[in-house]
Amino acid sequence: MKATLPSIAVLALAVASAASVACASGYTDENLHDFCSRANCTDGRYPSAALVRDASGELFGTADRGGQANSGVVFELVPDAGSYKFYVIHNFGDGDGLANPDGGHILEKNGRLYGTASGGGTNNRGAVFRLSYAGAGWTLAVLHNFGGADGEVPEAGLAYAGQSSGRQWDESSPLFGTANAGGIYGNGVAYELAHSGSTWTETVIHNFKDSRDPDGLLEDAAGNLWGANSDGGKYGGGLMYRLARGTWKQTVVHNFCEAQNCSDGSAPGGVCTWTLPETCSVQPSLADPAAQVSPVAGLSSNAPPAVRTKCYTIFARASTAATVHRRMRA
Repeated sequence: MKATLPSIAVLALAVASAASVACASGYTDENLHDFCSRANCTDGRYPSAALVRDASGELFGTADRGGQANSGVVFELVPDAGSYKFYVIHNFGDGDGLANPDGGHILEKNGRLYGTASGGGTNNRGAVFRLSYAGAGWTLAVLHNFGGADGEVPEAGLAYAGQSSGRQWDESSPLFGTANAGGIYGNGVAYELAHSGSTWTETVIHNFKDSRDPDGLLEDAAGNLWGANSDGGKYGGGLMYRLARGTWKQTVVHNFCEAQNCSDGSAPGGVCTWTLPETCSVQPSLADPAAQVSPVAGLSSNAPPAVRTKCYTIFARASTAATVHRRMRA
């Protein structure tokens, strides 16, 4: 379902239960990795967040469970002779006290990864983390531990200015995110995360009152934040909203289940994102209940054609542990 909002061309993954990827005709699928292919699913299981791509073409993602401690993993797909090699670069719960990295990563200009874990942390309410690479491997640092009043269970990833155009984070502008619970009303919050040197500060910018279960955010060119909550709202089917820059006042863009028999959709899930030129659209489907379109395919329209004609997606089907696909123009 496509939605056109002021100032930005977006695609809302606001569909009942699910979203799946449908590319234009002339594309073929290739499996890049089948999760749980290693004993005890040490390669991860239940991936559902989008992938990010660095300048060398390497892909990074998360799986919510599996790994050495069954608390989730961060993985890397490295280009190799036309396909990809799969590596686990971090196991959650293996000494870091974190679990369940539900949201995807963002990548900053120096190659570090930032993300959220919905479980664990000092208060067992989730945390924001950073992964940095040095010659010996990847090192995790916790940037913020949620405590309840400032949110808890941060299932969505982080957002920043310029993200929807494919630009990497500049390390100086603020980051934004949501937590699914906690806050004044217990329905979750939207927050800002900023740093001065090595000191990180989290500020709640909105407490959700009449809706709950927020997903990820999109920052538009004017600095407004767009998002969707999967429950509550005027008709109980969730809603789509905008938070105005600075005041962070919420404006409800659409209440789902407004139409008869909820024909306009209910329980929106996923993140608003740019339309994908010449590549993909997102359409309702119950067959692939957790498919996500990677930001790889969401680069600006002046991206190289070889990049614009590829989609990297994750399908987390109920009947399997999940696979990573590459969809390419034939």
